[in-house]
Amino acid sequence: MPRFVRYMGKSPLTIKGLTLDTGWLINLDNLSEETRKTVEEWSKEFREIPENELTLIDQIKYLLWNRILAYDYAEIRGAVVKGTSDPTLATARDIWDAYIIKIVLRRKDENEETKTPPKILLERRNFLIFKEYVDLKCVETIIESVVNTERFKIGGCSIRCHDGHFEEDYFCQSSWGERFGLSWSSKVYSYRVREKPNVPEKLALKTEGFQDFNHAIRELMEFRPFEHGSFSDKSIILVLPYYPAKISRCEMREKRLVVDIEAYDEVTTIENLKCWYYYRRLPSSSDWLSERGEKEGRGEISPLKWHNEVELPLVPNLADVTLFHDGFEEPIDEYHMYLEKGMLPRRFDTYMELPEMFEDLKRVLEKAGFEDANGKIVLAAATNLMEVVVTKKLQDLRANIDGSLNNKIKRVIEEIREKEHREIERQLITDVIKVARDKLDHEGFRLFVENIDAGFLLKRTIDFLHMLYP
Repeated sequence: MPRFVRYMGKSPLTIKGLTLDTGWLINLDNLSEETRKTVEEWSKEFREIPENELTLIDQIKYLLWNRILAYDYAEIRGAVVKGTSDPTLATARDIWDAYIIKIVLRRKDENEETKTPPKILLERRNFLIFKEYVDLKCVETIIESVVNTERFKIGGCSIRCHDGHFEEDYFCQSSWGERFGLSWSSKVYSYRVREKPNVPEKLALKTEGFQDFNHAIRELMEFRPFEHGSFSDKSIILVLPYYPAKISRCEMREKRLVVDIEAYDEVTTIENLKCWYYYRRLPSSSDWLSERGEKEGRGEISPLKWHNEVELPLVPNLADVTLFHDGFEEPIDEYHMYLEKGMLPRRFDTYMELPEMFEDLKRVLEKAGFEDANGKIVLAAATNLMEVVVTKKLQDLRANIDGSLNNKIKRVIEEIREKEHREIERQLITDVIKVARDKLDHEGFRLFVENIDAGFLLKRTIDFLHMLYP
């Protein structure tokens, strides 16, 4: 059977303690051999789903019920406003427009009460911020309702989401998850809208200690630190934390790399975890043009412990540590360290004689107001040429070249395994490269590309391409 199947039976089916409702999507790779055989015996009740046919909503639903993540409930915080341009709804008392809804999946803590009525955090005649705890089925219903009807009910209110679409936002590392008030690495999805509800007038927020409308949302929705416009085009932010484990500390002590792993609860083990590290020392100003001053290396921490110390041959300028779980294709946490001492900004035009048109391109970007022209050019070349080379390799192997970059990378790994009898690691291409590529292609005017970051991603890209053509 294929990797993904959907249960199509009319009544719930229980297999070895796993209860399936109609329409549920399951990944056979995450089932035990005994459970998988039972599913195969009931094959008439299941429909095969090719990976390239999985919708984003399918993926979200799958993660909601993923037994590795094991969510128990969701915390929903909503900032909704009264006022609609639809005359048929103008007199409806319980109709609100979703200014922003934040849904964070949780695991149950013994001190938390999840079956409580909605709590009103701030209420005005035309503005409401509330908090409510709901079960996973309610989250699934909200997602389906938004996609199919652009409206859902919660907290006694009927809430509308303006015309928009769900999309994967990014992978949020625990080291900078404070933006959403998160302490665990998370997958973040958002429902982007074409038109945002109007900001309500006359809130009189200063009397309660809030400076303005945005300040109230920022504090009560727990967005920290606040970035201007961070919710200007979103109605729903859905956060799915990766609770198996995280990197709780990552630092250098002279030549020793110190990495601590933290578990969510006592049940969590490190049995299915592995940790990779990459480090680099950049040349000093005196030998910037020589190769002698530049050193790098990589390795795996094995055996992995809760507290780990690795002896490096030098003190690096930067280090990248990545934590993996066998149950996921993508890393569950990443930590990037930049040791400022002795570090110089990366100057790409120092290392090569670039064609004259490159300088023209750079001047055009700078004239448009981009101060990061070098970084943008290098990052665009690296991340987009990756797809060019991967597609060429598939063509060399006489394989299908259709599909997204992610699908092509998976396919080229399988083709190399079968036809060249070599194993290459997909993990060298982390989620950060895909995110960087998407952000650069679609939101490059907002994204500032540091030269050192572009250099790091360029190196990761080259490492992977070397594996295609060793």
